[in-house]
Amino acid sequence: MMDSTDNIKFPLLDLIINDWSKINDVSEILFDDEFIYSSSDTNFKLYLFNHLLVDDNGNLFKIKEKENLPLLKRIIPFGKKAKIIFENLNKTIDFNEVKEMMLSNMSKLEVNDLNKDFINKWYSKIMESKSISEMFWEKDNNGNV
Repeated sequence: MMDSTDNIKFPLLDLIINDWSKINDVSEILFDDEFIYSSSDTNFKLYLFNHLLVDDNGNLFKIKEKENLPLLKRIIPFGKKAKIIFENLNKTIDFNEVKEMMLSNMSKLEVNDLNKDFINKWYSKIMESKSISEMFWEKDNNGNV
């Protein structure tokens, strides 16, 4: 059954990325909303279709389809091209399990002089986090992400 995004608390973390050593940017594993910047059916099938995602509340979703946006919106350079359609699996995952997966995957990242400080800070942030959003975003002065 297809589900609207009303039940999703973004961000969504992609749990299916197998090779973190090939990740160039956090946007490859994190979804801030339901839109993607490619309307390619081939790319969708290769990189997103059937991926398992967890939202900030621990709810699990699967990417089932994409719906291209109107042509006028798709021709805007660097604009959103399609909307992802999710299936609510009506299951949850414990946050500590997600945290362990993140830490395990981080160990696969290539560390060098340019990124070691960032990776160390990110590792610490994940260790201290109590939600997926805290793993990726800074808290404000009120403790809100």
